[in-house]
Amino acid sequence: MSVMDTLGASCWQSSMRRRWKILAGLVVLAVLGAWLLSRAPSPALRDLDNTRRALRREGFKLDLREFDFALPPELSRRRRLTQAAPPQAPHPGGPLHAVCPG
Repeated sequence: MSVMDTLGASCWQSSMRRRWKILAGLVVLAVLGAWLLSRAPSPALRDLDNTRRALRREGFKLDLREFDFALPPELSRRRRLTQAAPPQAPHPGGPLHAVCPG
């Protein structure tokens, strides 16, 4: 192996090493930039947040968890009664036969 081959190989290795360092630096900068951009709230999101706060101050409910979906006691009692009652079998003669026999 000659001196020229050795110098050429080391020059090639150092240029490849430099390229990898530059590429790694660019990747780190891209990831860092994307992270910073994702954390910065956009003006539209800030406006949305301000609007939600204003509506809540005025008494508006904005989320489903803020609503009370419980049934009033009377409806709850009726629901229990209808679910507990066995289903009625249809009259063998039809509905009119039960009203007007004969």
